Amino acid sequence: MNLFNFIQTGGFPMDTEILDEMQTAYKLYNGLGALAGDIAIIKGCALVGNTVSDGVVYINGEVLEFRSGIVAQNVIIMQEVQSMEFEDGGINEVHYVRYATFGVGTVSYPWASFKRAFPTTQIPEALALKADKTQIEAVYTEIARVDAKVNSKAEKSVVDALLQSVSTIEEKLGTIARGAEVNVQSDMNVADVNSDAYVKNKSAIAVSDILARGSFDIGDSNGTDTIRTVYFTQINTYDYMVLGSIRSKGASWNNDNDVIWTAKPINTFAFELYLREVAGNTQNIAFDYIIVKK
Repeated sequence: MNLFNFIQTGGFPMDTEILDEMQTAYKLYNGLGALAGDIAIIKGCALVGNTVSDGVVYINGEVLEFRSGIVAQNVIIMQEVQSMEFEDGGINEVHYVRYATFGVGTVSYPWASFKRAFPTTQIPEALALKADKTQIEAVYTEIARVDAKVNSKAEKSVVDALLQSVSTIEEKLGTIARGAEVNVQSDMNVADVNSDAYVKNKSAIAVSDILARGSFDIGDSNGTDTIRTVYFTQINTYDYMVLGSIRSKGASWNNDNDVIWTAKPINTFAFELYLREVAGNTQNIAFDYIIVKK
């Protein structure tokens, strides 16, 4: 790996070229992700209920942070750009924050395609547990010996069936390590009840239809008619609905139930919340919502 000797006297020339070389050096760590294979889970991303936790993934030669979210059909790569003011007064893009998460985009990657990396420290143990081919061959030899002594057609059919069963078992053992757990990726869009990925007792709204969710603190509505703007993570579509409810946070429910609401989408990262107070009381309320496809 390339190195810099910063511990020197005389004034080290710390300029943009040095910083760029440092950035180039740590990009080499992306190559370590190839050990897991493309479209792989390196760390975290545990499924808890219908939510996948934070983690680290490897996509197309790049190691990326994975930000948690409700399980959806596809994963996208987001890039947030931060700009700063330079000495000459100009504003330029400086910091690019890239991460993977569930969402809808021009380029996406099916969540079902992501495979969890197998820890290299466990390879010797897995090989030791894998079925020994000589054991299978010994079973074949014994069955063949018995088969040679069988004259009855009825008994021979039993032996033939046993041979077929052993052959099926051998083929399966060739692909699965003994004691291994099968990693089945649940898919809310699967309709076949016989599929391992089928999810029972699904809600009326598919998880893949939920684009964002959150809670907005209103406090007191402060008047007869008020407008509040609610911001959420950008979803790259205008075609959505806002589903939500007013939640009481105060000690007086009789005050907190004096507000009615309606919502209007205004762009891909915000909607307006229109509130009407039907009695002149002080509330302490919040608005819980989810953004869903139409």
